[in-house]
Amino acid sequence: MTRFRLTLAYDGSDFEGWQWQERTKPVRTVQGVLEAALRELAGRDSTLPLLAAGFIAFIPQHVAMLAGVNNDSLAELWIAAGLWLMLRYNRRGWSSPWQLWPLALVLGLAFITKVQAYVLAPVAALLIVRHWRRAGWREWRRFLSAAAVIFLPALALGALYWGRNFVVCGPFDVVCGNWHNQVVVGQPTAREWIAQYGWWGGASSLLNRFFVFTFDSFWGVFGWMGVFMDQRVYWALLAFTAALAVGALRAGPGWRTLSESQREGVILLTLSALVTIGLYLYYNAGFVQHQGRYLFPALIPFGAAAAAGLRQWGQWLRGLRVPYSMATLLLFAPIVLLAALDVFALYRFIIPALG
Repeated sequence: MTRFRLTLAYDGSDFEGWQWQERTKPVRTVQGVLEAALRELAGRDSTLPLLAAGFIAFIPQHVAMLAGVNNDSLAELWIAAGLWLMLRYNRRGWSSPWQLWPLALVLGLAFITKVQAYVLAPVAALLIVRHWRRAGWREWRRFLSAAAVIFLPALALGALYWGRNFVVCGPFDVVCGNWHNQVVVGQPTAREWIAQYGWWGGASSLLNRFFVFTFDSFWGVFGWMGVFMDQRVYWALLAFTAALAVGALRAGPGWRTLSESQREGVILLTLSALVTIGLYLYYNAGFVQHQGRYLFPALIPFGAAAAAGLRQWGQWLRGLRVPYSMATLLLFAPIVLLAALDVFALYRFIIPALG
């Protein structure tokens, strides 16, 4: 059994001692507060957040993107903060709409950072609607107030950016989409690509390139989308992805064992992933930009699904009577291998490409 040493310093005047105490009337102890915080952070199974965080942290393309000077990392920060707040509100609820102001601030900051971060808006709307349905449709005033507290300050903050774009890019182009289209002039459109290579069949056909290049560039195509890893690496990553998908699908029936708030949380994360995928498809319907990094705003739900898949494989191993310690080690082995792949890609592919 693994043991951990925990060193704490605290002011005990507001606590009834350290150890959790079983009494008729609940008392506040240090152990009780710590356990509540850990349950809030990790839920019942602490391996899931560790696996998800490791998966997200060590995707080679993600590491490369975060190493650059761009606003992708800031957009991911707001998305992560927004989803965390919404999962917290989904679990605990709110007694007053004013308790939702942190989400309004994060959503507003997302509005002025990057369009991909706008995925938070429909997820926040769904959070309100589903809590409204749970409380009863007659409570519309309460949830209208909640929507106002979230969206009015966020829209006011976003208006700073949209107002600037109104002046610079035109009154009907508040996210500067038309300006972007002028900048990427010469970039092949989906229509032109189909006319030249067709929908499907050849190596350069639109759908073949869409799936292959999206997959490759999600995991790692570096530089200006011109530095590839060895093809064998992509085949290994394809096998890894398939294994994760099998495990996640097998874990799916566990939906029935989740609490209502946990199921609601899964729905919120699923919506954020679907909106991200929808935006990716919409953009590629215009221009051929099959860059998997555009799916990174959905890394949190992707990471959660990957963690569920890995945990399922861990359960299968324990079912084969593999010792618990060995099964746990094997469970985290793919994360360690991803970290090793980062170093390998840096010295084997990226640095040599610098010339």
